[in-house]
Amino acid sequence: MAIVDPTYLYRERNLFPSLTDKEFDTLCTFCQTASYENTAEYRECKERQVRRNIQSCKNKLGVVNDFGLFLIFIQRCADYRKMYPTLSEEQATLLYIYALLGNQIKVSYLTGYPRREIHRQLIDIKDELRVKDVHLLKWSFVIRLTIFKG
Repeated sequence: MAIVDPTYLYRERNLFPSLTDKEFDTLCTFCQTASYENTAEYRECKERQVRRNIQSCKNKLGVVNDFGLFLIFIQRCADYRKMYPTLSEEQATLLYIYALLGNQIKVSYLTGYPRREIHRQLIDIKDELRVKDVHLLKWSFVIRLTIFKG
């Protein structure tokens, strides 16, 4: 698996001032591998050490689970104003969550909003972006993330 070495992520490093360099490196690698074991293998350390660094990141960033880390990493690194200039921050966050989870029921569970409200908001986003289908919003997100981060 190809991993971007965190030492090349200078701009992103400045977006997480509360993290130590070791925590930031672990966070970047973890967000790319989505695995404690693979992160430990890549960083040539013990899985216990990775878990400790990730837990410290969660505490400092105020998130409770791994998904929260992925979401905050995307929110801070991918400027929604560039990717989606017509969307509000709330709409962009909902789109990020939907793209990561890929399922309206899971989004509803995570956010606490009724599924119908999530669906209505996604329809509004779809119309705003002039996308043909709600399910294509996920692909739109991935493509724009690639373009604006590449």
